[in-house]
Amino acid sequence: MNRADVVLRNCMVFTPGGLVEGGVAISDGKIAAMGGTPFLPPAKSEIDLQGAALFPGGVDTHVHVRDPGRRERGDFATESAAAAAGGITTILEMPISSPPQYTVDILENRSRCASERSSVDFGFYGAAGNRPEHIAGLAGRGVAAFKTFLFRPHAGREGEFEGTCAEGDGNLLEIFEAVAKTGKLCAVHAENDDLIRSFTRDVRAGGGRDLAAHGRARPPLAEVSAVAKVLAFARSTGVRLGICHVSTPEAMELALKEEGSHIVFNGHSNFGFGATFANSREIQNQQIDNIYFVDDDRFTNYSTVMVSVKPDGMRYGQAYPNWNPIFKNGTSALMPYTFSQGTPPYNYYLTYTIPGDPAVYKVELSDGSFLERFPDSNTPAWFSAGGSPPDPVRNREYFITNPDPDFNRCDFTGTWTIGRVPGGGYLGESGYLGYNYQYRPAGTGANKAVYSIYLKYPGNYDVMASWYPSSGNATNTRYIIHHAGGAATVQVNQREVLP
Repeated sequence: MNRADVVLRNCMVFTPGGLVEGGVAISDGKIAAMGGTPFLPPAKSEIDLQGAALFPGGVDTHVHVRDPGRRERGDFATESAAAAAGGITTILEMPISSPPQYTVDILENRSRCASERSSVDFGFYGAAGNRPEHIAGLAGRGVAAFKTFLFRPHAGREGEFEGTCAEGDGNLLEIFEAVAKTGKLCAVHAENDDLIRSFTRDVRAGGGRDLAAHGRARPPLAEVSAVAKVLAFARSTGVRLGICHVSTPEAMELALKEEGSHIVFNGHSNFGFGATFANSREIQNQQIDNIYFVDDDRFTNYSTVMVSVKPDGMRYGQAYPNWNPIFKNGTSALMPYTFSQGTPPYNYYLTYTIPGDPAVYKVELSDGSFLERFPDSNTPAWFSAGGSPPDPVRNREYFITNPDPDFNRCDFTGTWTIGRVPGGGYLGESGYLGYNYQYRPAGTGANKAVYSIYLKYPGNYDVMASWYPSSGNATNTRYIIHHAGGAATVQVNQREVLP
């Protein structure tokens, strides 16, 4: 077995099949072997990672480094060090500097700066603005992609945006045509500059100068109109288009409807109800107060008509405290539990079609199985080559029913306040399980929480409790467990956490 340059031992290695205990051998800067510790080759240098997880380095495709023109804002040394500290081993730098790389000479100068200072691998976007004659040369020099702004530079910052901004629709069409010939992607900062300037004048005339005024000067129309335009121009020129910073449901829907589009969404699917777009204050508070319904206008729904949802997860885990499982018309959104109540939900294979091909295909996973809508329903999945749903009379086995007459619940005597530890984990890292807990200060014992557990099968069960320790809790809290043999009382000190 050949000696490797470096072996990283005693770690959890990330693989397509999950985390595997072992290590990685490196030779000539490349992975030479990966596997269990006994199978790794000897090495000139060995590093014991002491059980840490070993992941591939990340690639950050949208980075701003002001080097060399405005190093006080962050240069390749500081920004690449920050990237490396976060597990990012490759950065792609956007063209905002003094000047941006809109010519080959500027690109080569910035590349030299990065080579001298960067701690990680790097690449560049080329500036594609009002100097489209340089686009072919930049592509030949190896830029990863291009970046175009649709606004005019702000006064005093012209140097930072030189060669990056499109001067009108005619120039934008020239840019897209030039980039299309290179086969590279053109990323666009999609804002309607004329509208924003008009709205900004109105906002300032009314005395607006704060953070909220910035938002009022950029209503959804400013983004949606720009996104619609660049999509139309991309269809006309054939350019590969990337739209940066979409922040409105309307713009996202336009992108989703574009044939062949790929959406990178940083957020949560909200159990299938769809994405939400938060304003700056909501992001700061990590809470949205004005979402109330399943079909709320603030959801951008791109899922199926049936979803499996945790109501407590929506209200407390996803920070929508006023959401309820009802529609805007006031009717319940809960599907029937049994056929006597209506038509229950059904499990099915997720499918897709190919333009020009009438066949319906199942979505296949990497292990050869097929993706089900409700895989944990303990119900077989329905599939129809024609796309038709199961018949509730002839195909009842595919429907998800729950005829059980009872359910788990907790009833309270008195008022119990909802508490939550900021950043507290769902699995009990802060002393309680779930999204939050309810509590009442120590008292006489007259206020009770009664848990009713529905057990389908007789047998012996462990009863466990968790709580968030607080100096205001009782030191003699009593748990009374009722069972087939009578009742048992356990007394605990809820100012402490049990070992």
